[in-house]
Amino acid sequence: MPQRPSRPCRHRGCNAIHRNANGYCDQHQEQAQQAKRGSAGQFSAWYTTTRWRALRKRQLTAEPLCAYCMKAGKVEAATVCDHITPHRGDLVLFWAGPFQSLCQSCHSSDKQREEARR
Repeated sequence: MPQRPSRPCRHRGCNAIHRNANGYCDQHQEQAQQAKRGSAGQFSAWYTTTRWRALRKRQLTAEPLCAYCMKAGKVEAATVCDHITPHRGDLVLFWAGPFQSLCQSCHSSDKQREEARR
């Protein structure tokens, strides 16, 4: 199997040459993975609370179809209660919303792409 081409590390200011798949040298790989997990890892416990599960259930009951699919003229069941405005750790915004119902596919692709532009 061919080896990956050697290239410089993506970490700002690092010129180390490597062949790692994620674009970072051995020294900066862990740092890059932690940054990628970043905010989602800090707040993931909020999504396992009874309060969140009840809120999610109310949202999906009130709006059972994916909002993005409906805009595209498709009918798809929603499985994700999504924060329209990213909460970014704001506890009030996390609980107050606003929310929308999305299918997993739209939440994982369209919504993530949209948030990356913000």
